[in-house]
Amino acid sequence: MQIMTVPGLSIAGMIFTLICSILVPVFVWIRMEKEWKKSTIAILFGAIGFIVPQLFIRSPILSVLSIFPFYSEFAQNNTYLFYFLLAATAAIFETAGRLFVLKVFIKKITYKNAVAAGFGHGMSEAVILVGLSTAINLGLSIVINTKLFSLGDTLYQATVTLSQEKSVLFFAAGIERLGTMCFHILITVLLGFFIYKKRTILGVGLCLLIHTAIDFTTVSLSGKGVSVWIIEGMILAAGVIGILVTVLLKNRFIQEDVPEES
Repeated sequence: MQIMTVPGLSIAGMIFTLICSILVPVFVWIRMEKEWKKSTIAILFGAIGFIVPQLFIRSPILSVLSIFPFYSEFAQNNTYLFYFLLAATAAIFETAGRLFVLKVFIKKITYKNAVAAGFGHGMSEAVILVGLSTAINLGLSIVINTKLFSLGDTLYQATVTLSQEKSVLFFAAGIERLGTMCFHILITVLLGFFIYKKRTILGVGLCLLIHTAIDFTTVSLSGKGVSVWIIEGMILAAGVIGILVTVLLKNRFIQEDVPEES
């Protein structure tokens, strides 16, 4: 069996992504709880708004569909329609999760709990979809390079993948998570704002449109072989715009910290 090692730059990229997808969210969570108090409840509800519709419902459905030949044939013969359907269903399920959290769990919509719920949504996605797998890959890479023990034939393919994968991709994953978390905050605050203004249907439609457009664009560009840095740059730019819009929306909510007159 060929002896392989994981490049040091790839390991550095994994560490960077681990910081972006786990350590940064934990730090923000601690700061948010310290500054705003009781934000943890909204954060956890926001996480549920991602985990249940996306991981417990949509992903299993897609996994079952992938078993059938017609699914693969449809994806191959209708590439961009397939990309659109993936983007649209992601938007539908995640928007439904946000709507349920804001209307049922949180109920009283404020700027702070909308931001916290959006952060919880993005944080759970970052940790579950990227952070955990990155931690596993980093552990495997250390074992591979230090030869602490033999991974055996069962993990040979993982060894090949980690040793041959482009190092920049490990860094790109972390950048993507930062932009995506900011984007999720924007979408949740935007939906919360329209619910707050009693224009829920308009808010849901707008969130579906934005979410679908972002997902479809990034997946389509990736399918065309566009540079990963162009795609990640777009995601990061969307995140920055999201934070700016989120800050601008702050004054459109009634300031919940102002004491009521007796």
